[in-house]
This record gives sequence, structure tokens and C-alpha cells, in this order.
Amino acid sequence: MVPVWKTTINIITLVFIFHISIASSFQLQSTSTTSPSSLPLSLSLVSIIPMVNAFFITSIPKPWMLIRFTHPSSNSYSSHLQKSWRTVGVSTHPNTVFSFTKRCMVQQQLQNQQNQQQQEKTTNISSSSASASSTKSNVSQHLYENHHVMVKRNRQSMAFRNGSPLVFSGAIDSTLQVVATADTTNANATATIVTSTNIPNGALVAVRVNNNKSHNNKVKNNHKKNKRQSKMNDNNDIIHDTPPHYTLTMLDHNHHHDNDNNNNNNTKAKQLLDDSNIIGYGVYNPYSMYRVRILCHLNSHRSLFQQVQQILLNKHDHYQHHHTPNNNNDDDFISASASSSTIDQEAIQTIVRFKLLDAIAARKAMNLPSPSTDSYRLINGEGDGLSGLAVDILGGTVAVVMSSASWCELYKQDIWNVLQSTFNNHNNNNNNMQIVWRNTPSRLKQDGYNNQHNHPPLEINILSQQQQQQTQTQTQTSGTIVMENNIKYITYPFDTTSQKTGFYCDQRENRQWLAQYCKDKHVLDLCCFTGGFALHALLNGQAKSCVGVDSSPVAIQTAIQNAKLNGIPIDTNACSTNTNTDNDTSKMTDAEEQSKLQFVQADIAQFMKEYIPSPNFPNYYDVIILDPPKLAPTLAGLERAARKYHALNRDAIKLINPQQGGLLLTCTCSAAMTQKDGGRLFLETVKQAALAANRQITLLRSNSAASCHTQCPASFPAGAYLTASLFYVSPLPTTF
Repeated sequence: MVPVWKTTINIITLVFIFHISIASSFQLQSTSTTSPSSLPLSLSLVSIIPMVNAFFITSIPKPWMLIRFTHPSSNSYSSHLQKSWRTVGVSTHPNTVFSFTKRCMVQQQLQNQQNQQQQEKTTNISSSSASASSTKSNVSQHLYENHHVMVKRNRQSMAFRNGSPLVFSGAIDSTLQVVATADTTNANATATIVTSTNIPNGALVAVRVNNNKSHNNKVKNNHKKNKRQSKMNDNNDIIHDTPPHYTLTMLDHNHHHDNDNNNNNNTKAKQLLDDSNIIGYGVYNPYSMYRVRILCHLNSHRSLFQQVQQILLNKHDHYQHHHTPNNNNDDDFISASASSSTIDQEAIQTIVRFKLLDAIAARKAMNLPSPSTDSYRLINGEGDGLSGLAVDILGGTVAVVMSSASWCELYKQDIWNVLQSTFNNHNNNNNNMQIVWRNTPSRLKQDGYNNQHNHPPLEINILSQQQQQQTQTQTQTSGTIVMENNIKYITYPFDTTSQKTGFYCDQRENRQWLAQYCKDKHVLDLCCFTGGFALHALLNGQAKSCVGVDSSPVAIQTAIQNAKLNGIPIDTNACSTNTNTDNDTSKMTDAEEQSKLQFVQADIAQFMKEYIPSPNFPNYYDVIILDPPKLAPTLAGLERAARKYHALNRDAIKLINPQQGGLLLTCTCSAAMTQKDGGRLFLETVKQAALAANRQITLLRSNSAASCHTQCPASFPAGAYLTASLFYVSPLPTTF
């Protein structure tokens, strides 16, 4: 039998629930919108009471638990309430809801519909004017940036979003350009008129990241579809997977309702701009694997970013107020395009000047230049924020520019002017710095600069006549004396046939560092070029003797000149190959007998295989430097280069003193070899070469290029190319 107290509690609870439900329905009808947080506390307690009853009452029917209390204007609250009732096993089926609750819900829905219709009528009255003003306000902040590149938000693009300067073509989501009508009645149109349908080569672009995940997924599916279509057309021409391109056209009021296609295109373009965040400015190249080279990042160079942004805004406002394009005059179109070129050129000059001053400050922190060294790398591409541009200072009087990117050639005059003005203001010498412009044809071709369809849209300014005459006054035979660690070298920066910039500054610290291990040692410098390691070992390391070998006759002649320049007697009896060495020492002069240095023109592989000890050449060497040229220009030639590195290191190890052992400094300047497996491939190659030579080696140290060859931490080790590893080669095991 059910106790009396339980029955009493059930009756009181039923009456309480009925009273609260009626009071709540009237309250909900009096308000148009009610959030769950504004419900009466008593209504919130309703969801708790059945739980308590279900715990205490188990033996009598509970008809009130069939009630579903629903807030008509709050789906979230209704869902929460239903979950709490289901917890105690209460039915929430719509058929179990009381009729008065249904009437309350219907009445509340009708009231909400009436309020919504009233609000729509009020909004529609000013929809056209509000839409126009909204369009102007949302887009006006992007008008001064004519070109935009949207990059994907994924793990692959995380690097350049965090500061890496190179944006690959596969990382681009879409491209967008802002253009204007040529109608003079359009006062709100942008000043720049772009007639092409794509972003031109060399144009300054605003790099943005799309934050719309749904759009990113849609574009990702489109890219997969394009790739499938490309595979179906293997027999035809190559089909490039180009991202979609949008054009934002600012139309006047006369044409605003005439072209629905433009309106739809504008809507997509504006949506892209609104859903994206800018990360920096860069130069665009539709022909290169590096589609954008970012020159100014928002996070790393905020002040520079603001300067560039202000340049674009000021130039846009100035041209918009003083130059109104005329639809019937072609000269106005040319003037507008020239204005866009001028804007980009001024922005590029600002960027180069900022990065150049920053690079000068960084070299001063490295104590460059110094009384003992006046030759160093001033600009090192991505490491100094100017991808594709390198500048070497030789002797403190000549700046050799090495261009390997298309944008450097397009803005050659602007870069030249910035370098000249900056050097004149910061050069400690009274003489003006002379600038030599060089480029790497293979790298430029790879960057699409020599593409037959690559017609630069911008006005390309060649070097002025005065600058050309300044360069031509220096003949190819004009030499420049440079100093590195108190050792003098003669270089020929004006000789266009010389290698790179005419002098390798990247081994400066390695040459000085190795010299300390060369005292009273026999040193062999293989691929010696102009004698850098040999001269350091002899002058700064007090080596007992040094032999330099190189296959280039010009390099050997320059090395001999460098020896004489530093007052070192040279052995002129050393022939092109040591196999024909004259062993008659009675014919040697006193100076030659005292000579500790000699240079040999020979192929290093042949030299090592045919090596014959003689009075000019010791039996074995205590220190050997092996610094061959780039053997793996690309990743495709890495396997063949590894075999070459193996053979050269094997033969070099065989020439190291077998009784006492010695040191081997072996180098590679191939980025593919240096970066493969984090550098382990090169070390494994040397290890296998030592096994082939029946010698044991121990790695003592592994260095890279000199500190003036800066690296970008966001893209490291992409810019690493030089590895200089020092090994100790153990003597041959003693036979018992």
C-alpha cells in the first residue's frame, strides 16, 4: 500500500506543475523574444521536480511525467529539457504534449512571424542604399591593392604563413585583381585600369590567407577534379593546374544593374576579400614554381608593412583625384598602367632600402667589414628577405650583384638606384661604391624569365647611360684587391666570364678555422681555385708545405698571383701534372728551394690516381682539403653525384699519412646533397669511401657557409647548400 505522505507529495507536485505551466505560457505570449537565461526560475525548476519524484515514487502511476514543457522560442532550452526528462524515462513524443501547450506554441510562432515581417519591411526600405554603402565600405580598404593572391590554410602552407618567403604554385587557393571601369561618371571607381585577365609578371601582390573552411574544401575538390582532367589529357599539351581568378570591378550607378555577371563576380571577389587576412606583400610570377616571393611579412616586418601599405594608399588617392580615366582616350589607359608601375616601383624601392639597411646593420654586428676583412656577402637572398638577390662586397669598393629571379631583372633600375644611394650614404671610404650587375641564366630560365610568352607588362627601365658608361670604363682585366683574414687576393669582378661574383666568401670562416690545425703539416688543397685554403694554411697556420691543384688554368694563374701578392715564393718547376716532374734539384734557385707553396693545373681525380712522390711532392699529406664544384645541380643528379663524391673521397683518404693519420676536410656545395636526409647522405657517402680505402674515420666537426651567408629560420634548411665536414683519418692498422 502506498504511504499517505507519498500520495500527498504527488498531488501537490501535479498542482504545482499545472500552475507553473499556465503562468509560463502567458508570460511567453507577452514577450516577442525570450532567451533561456530570461526564463523564470520556477520554470527552470520544473525539469528537476520529475527527477526527484521518479526517485521517490515508484509504485503509483505518474501521468504528469508525460508532459513536455517546451519553450516556444528556444530550441536549445527545449532540447536541454527533453534530455533531462529522458534521463528519468519520461516520454517526449509530440502527441503527449498538452493541448494548451500546443496552443501557446502556435500563438508564439505567429507572433514571431509578424515581428520578423515587420523588420523585413523596415530593412527593405533602405536595402539598396545600405548595400551600396556596405559595398563601398567593405571593398574600399582593398582598392589601393590592385592584385591579391589567396593561399590555402593547411599544414603545407604553414611555413610561408609563419614567415617563409617562397609561396609555391600548389599552395595558392585563388587570385584576384581589382579593376575599374573607364567611365568618367564613376567617381567611386579605382584609378588603376587593368586590361589583362591575369596578374602580370612582376606585379606587387597582397598575399592573403582564406579563413573560410568551406571555401577551402570547395577549392580543394576543384583542384582534385582538375588533376583528374589533366591525367585524361596526357597525349595533348601540358595542362597546368591554375587556381581560379576573380576580378572585382567597381561599376558606376548607370551600369550597376545592367550586368548580372559582373555583379555575381563582384560578390565572389568581395566575399574572398572579406573572408581573408593579409600576411604580407610580394612579387608575382605566373611562370615560376615559386609563384610569389614574399618581400614584406606583416608579422616579421610590421613597420615596413605599414610603409608599403601607406605608399599604395597615398598613390591611389593622388591618382584618383588628379587623373580620371577617359573611356575614349587610349592614352589614359597607358597612363593608368604606368601609374600602377610607378606605385609598384616605389614600393619595391622602399622594401629593398629597408632590407639593405637591415643587412648592413647585421654585418656590423658580425664585425664586417673589419681591418682584416673587407670582402663579405651583404645580401644573401631569403636570409636577408630579398629572395633571388645576392650582393657581395669586394675590397670595400665594388658591389657585385647576382640576380637569379625574374623580379630582380624587372626592377633592375630600382634596385640599382637604391644600392647606389645607400652605399654613398654609408660607405666609409671616400670613393663611391662601384656596382656590377650579374645574373645566372640557368636560374632565370628556371624562373620563367626567358619564356617567349613572358612579356613584362611594366615599363622596364634599363640602366641609365651614365651607369652603363661607368661599368664599361672597367675592362675585364681590371683587378680589385680584396683582403680576407689579413690575406690579400686579386679578383676580377668586371670579368663576366669569371665564376659567380669572382670570389667565394662562403668559406672564409672555414679557411681561418682549419688553419689552426696546419702547423708543421703537409697540406694538399684539391680544387683550390685561387688558393684560399692553401694561403691560409701557409700564412695563418704555418704549414710546412702546401700544394694546390685545380683544373682551371685561369684559377691557377690567379692563385700564383695571390701568392706573389702576399710575398710567398712560388715553385715554378711544378708542371701541369706531377708525373713529369723534373727531379733534378740542382737546377732550382735558392728562392725555389725555400718555397713551401706550389700550384698544379690538373684534374684532381687523375692527380690522385697517378700520384707519385717526388722532391716537389711529399710521400703523404697530413691535412687534405677536398672542395669540388657543384656535382648535383638538381635532385635528379643526386645519385650520380654521390658516386662521384664517393670516388673522390676514397682517393683523397688514401693519400693521408698511413703511419700517423691526418685530417680530411671534405665539402659539398650541392644543396641537394646537403639537405638530403638532413645531411646524413653526405656523411654516409664519406663513411663508405673510408671503408673502400680501408681506413677508419671520425667526424670532428661539420660546418656550413660563413655567417654572412644568412638563413631564413622560417624556411631552413631550404637555403642551406654548403657542408664542410672535418674527419680524423686513423692510421693503417699495424700488422703483427
